[in-house]
Amino acid sequence: MVKDYHIEPSPQHYSSMVDMLGCAGKLEEAQELMSQIPGQPGFSLLHSLLGACRIHGNVEMAERVANTLMRLEPMESGSFVLMSNLYAEKGDWEMVAKVGKWKRDEGVRKEL
Repeated sequence: MVKDYHIEPSPQHYSSMVDMLGCAGKLEEAQELMSQIPGQPGFSLLHSLLGACRIHGNVEMAERVANTLMRLEPMESGSFVLMSNLYAEKGDWEMVAKVGKWKRDEGVRKEL
């Protein structure tokens, strides 16, 4: 984009690319692209990557991304829900219970 069209990528461009790479299961490439973004990746980018980790069952990356998300937006319930769903899909009921307890202990509530 920059070389051929002299257009600097916007956060929306990066978000779209991370989402596409994540949907395609190219989680490492999505994470690499995020590391090239000027400044810190925003909540929506990280949440998109976390969703892709859940879809593709990458627990290790999901835990790293979720920790970052929970530091950025500690009262946002979506990260807890995605992690709980990922652990449930893997059959790790102990971690499902831990995520639920942590969510309750932190006072995080799902907005309707």
